[in-house]
Amino acid sequence: MRNRALLTAGIMLVLTMEALGSEARRLTIGLNFTGSTSSVDSFFIPPDTLGAVGVSHIVELINGRYSVYRKSDGVRLQTSSLDQFWINAGASPSGFTADSRLLYDPFSQRWFASTGDFNFNPGGGDHLLFAVSKSSDPTSGWKGFTIPFSGPVGTFIDFPTLGSNRDGVYLYSNGAVVVLPKNDLLAAVPTIAHATVLKSTGLLTPTGSKLQPVVDLDNAGLPEALMAEFDIPGTEFRRSNITGAAASPVLDTSDGFISVTPFAGLGNVGAEQPDSAVTISTGSLDFVSSVILRNGVIWGVHTIANERRAALRWFAIDASTNAVLQEGLIADPNQDVYMGSIAVNEFNDVVIGFNESSATQFASSYAVLGTTTGGVTTFGTPLLLRAGVSRYELTGGAITARWGDYSATVVDPTDPFTFWTFQEWVSAENTWATQITQLKVINGETAPPVITVSASAATLCPPNGKMIPVTVAGTITSGSGVNASTAAYAVTDEYGLVQPSGRVTLGPNGSYSFTIQLQASRNGNDKDGRHYTVAVSAQDSAGKKGTAATSVTVPRDLAH
Repeated sequence: MRNRALLTAGIMLVLTMEALGSEARRLTIGLNFTGSTSSVDSFFIPPDTLGAVGVSHIVELINGRYSVYRKSDGVRLQTSSLDQFWINAGASPSGFTADSRLLYDPFSQRWFASTGDFNFNPGGGDHLLFAVSKSSDPTSGWKGFTIPFSGPVGTFIDFPTLGSNRDGVYLYSNGAVVVLPKNDLLAAVPTIAHATVLKSTGLLTPTGSKLQPVVDLDNAGLPEALMAEFDIPGTEFRRSNITGAAASPVLDTSDGFISVTPFAGLGNVGAEQPDSAVTISTGSLDFVSSVILRNGVIWGVHTIANERRAALRWFAIDASTNAVLQEGLIADPNQDVYMGSIAVNEFNDVVIGFNESSATQFASSYAVLGTTTGGVTTFGTPLLLRAGVSRYELTGGAITARWGDYSATVVDPTDPFTFWTFQEWVSAENTWATQITQLKVINGETAPPVITVSASAATLCPPNGKMIPVTVAGTITSGSGVNASTAAYAVTDEYGLVQPSGRVTLGPNGSYSFTIQLQASRNGNDKDGRHYTVAVSAQDSAGKKGTAATSVTVPRDLAH
């Protein structure tokens, strides 16, 4: 039995799945594919699993690798090493590049990326690399910049993060925020000439220097909230703000502390896995994945320790008052739950992507849906996205196997009921891989896919035995999303002969077109002619199947 803990109006409620009853809204899997794999696409440990989704593309930006995929079918369109991505963008990496961040901004229809450039040189400082795409199509190029780093305690960076709002884009590391006015980034020739660096030891915390500038999906302007988990016992969050104007920002660290239910971290204990005495790193209490502003509420998730297991604490905080509206746990007494990331749509549907593992389950990719009614968010049963298949013991000299350091979950900018999550899993012994999964929120029962089909020729005449090309075209659509891998066609006739069949490739808006070869022949005693049936079928993300067919006839009457 999985327990779900919910804090509302200061009261902690523990809900069992039996008590929740049937779910009116549920999460289903659409496109689901492996992105990058260690020792093939990247030799880094860990990968820092990360991605974002635009109108027509998926971008993955991890340690060692940049890739662009077509959103409709997951085909990789473009790829390079991480260093080459930055060189192509016009930046100048000079050290060890890692700790990337990536956002797609649906309001400006631009992609924003950042990476740490670590020099490990006492005589020289680190850099923050930043880039903006030239359009909504990431394959059309990026404009990159190299920003020398200088913080309140030195020139070295640590765990850089990225946020945005209507007015600006914000890069944070080690006590300093780089404020980039968005208008400058969207200019015909992007510039960072008016960037401002705000420094303060007040941004540092006892647990380290990790802090998240909020990703503002309300598209509001300043102030920009900066959120951090503050203390080792896990009793307080701390919020700072960037105020003023993007071209002349002011750092305000006086907004203060937000009290939450105390939860410590696992420390060096790690998550269990089968057939191994080595546990998997679950990270720290810090906010390692993006913190989101949606409908005036700040949403986030981080890993905590709960009954000697890793668990995820999610929270919702009023952006105006700092009041904790809700907090709760995604937890399991028999599983470790970790490396979570959160996304929220305009209807307050919440999806959290994460890893689970235990003594009987290898590190696997999961997601869970939370629905919000009357200000109360209730989570359902976690959904397995990709099961790990082996143990993972690459420690890199640490006590636990290096994993994460984070994941990403986002809302599709073209459909508020479609989410995407980027998660790590074990694809072979000591081999990490990234899994990119489309998730659809659907209401109860749904109709099967709607399929239209037509052929370029209704008749094949004369019946001279020749092979005739026939183009079949139409659309496949579904309110819950079409599982593109199930789209297929099959040709039959009344003679029972083997006929063409195969996969159907879906284009924009579910359109398709393919050409088959049909023989213009019939038996001499066939009085009504030969009838080919071309059937197209597909399943939706809930597994419901739809089928439609059209006919092509070889007539008996030569006049046809």
